[in-house]
Amino acid sequence: MDIYAWIGFQTARFGCLYAAASTRPNNIVSVTSLLGGTSDNTGAGIARRIVLKTGVPVTLACNIPKDSPMLEAHVEKKLIQKLIILGYTKSKAQAVIS
Repeated sequence: MDIYAWIGFQTARFGCLYAAASTRPNNIVSVTSLLGGTSDNTGAGIARRIVLKTGVPVTLACNIPKDSPMLEAHVEKKLIQKLIILGYTKSKAQAVIS
């Protein structure tokens, strides 16, 4: 099971593409930029936190302006709400064990 998500702002442009997943043996989240994103950590940070909250590998296309922490927090919160509705997030007990 993987999560594929696109976050856009004002245009339907694809933006930067990131892949994130837990790596063994320590379950550290690794993130890589597949397209663009060399100087923009916005999408990489969101992808990393989504993996931490779900335990599921993420492919994230992100087209939001960098240096907009309020917008970043808002879209991440909305994405998490959608993932909760879809049943993707780990329970608090699972998060503590991982």
